[in-house]
Amino acid sequence: GTHLTRFTGGAAQTISFAALSNRQVNSAAFTVSATANSGLAVSFASTTPAVCTVSGASVALVAAGTCSISASQGGNANYNAATSLTQSFAVMLASQTITFGALSGVTLGVAPFSVVATATSGLVVGFASATPSVCTVSGSTVTVVGGGTCSITASQAGNGSFTAAPNVSQSFAVIGPVSSVALTLADGTGSPGQPVEIAVQLAATGAAAPTGLQADLNFDAAKLTFTSARMGAQATSAGKSLSTNTLAGGDVRLLVTGFNQNPLGNGVVAYATFTLNTQFTTGSTVVTPKNCTSSDALGNSLPTPCAAGTVRVAACDINADGITTVADVQLGVSPAVHDLNRDGAVTVADVQKVINAALGLGCVLP
Repeated sequence: GTHLTRFTGGAAQTISFAALSNRQVNSAAFTVSATANSGLAVSFASTTPAVCTVSGASVALVAAGTCSISASQGGNANYNAATSLTQSFAVMLASQTITFGALSGVTLGVAPFSVVATATSGLVVGFASATPSVCTVSGSTVTVVGGGTCSITASQAGNGSFTAAPNVSQSFAVIGPVSSVALTLADGTGSPGQPVEIAVQLAATGAAAPTGLQADLNFDAAKLTFTSARMGAQATSAGKSLSTNTLAGGDVRLLVTGFNQNPLGNGVVAYATFTLNTQFTTGSTVVTPKNCTSSDALGNSLPTPCAAGTVRVAACDINADGITTVADVQLGVSPAVHDLNRDGAVTVADVQKVINAALGLGCVLP
């Protein structure tokens, strides 16, 4: 007899494999999924193992680049193998940031010390000095070499997984030794009933220039009345502010302060204005600064002696002995107070005023 054999092929099948989203290289492993219309299980493989690997359906990211995942189904007795599908996505470097806290000021001569900063990547942060004349850095150790402002920059260059972090800098003051800080009140001359302005002068030597100061002005209230105070050029240029307070004992406190670390330069830091009371018609009186203090950029107190200033009435009693006599004529013509007629020059006309006063004719000021 005749035997008839019939061969039947397996059914076709297709795979559905959705697109994959881009990810950062430091992302956690994730699961992919695909289906075959046969209902058979789909297998996955990485065609870019240097960028990503696959175990079962779990994808782990290895490095930046393009990750390609292949989905396949080999078929069985009823289904032919499906055509493989591949999905690709970008694996990007992750960003990172640095945390570097503020640094406190130090005094010149401080022992080397360490600084600390961290990166969100966990990578090691490097340090460098932007001011090598003030401080140097080796690893994370800072060595102070001079007075001024030390600026340290923290950086992290990144690697195969992370981009470079934005640099972060911190600065701090290095205060050097101070020889002296002195406050001196200048002398002043005026007429009874009129104002006279006295300058508060600063003279500091050494590296630690003062950044703030205080002086309590003490004066004879029967002869002088405090009127006002104003900024001097040195306080203005340093960005400071001036305040005045009347104390219980009658003293007037001058405060030159600021929230910055700018040092005060030598010269006039403030002016104090007094009115010469009308009964103050001859001689002189003293304005004495008390409780004089100053501080450096770290808030440390600096030794601060202070000297008084003398306020004179511009009269013919040049030697301020309480009377006008020939002794006043003999004093010469060098001090500015001898310009009694206030014409800008010391001449015989000024001497004549003293002579007239010595003769009992009075000393009439313009």
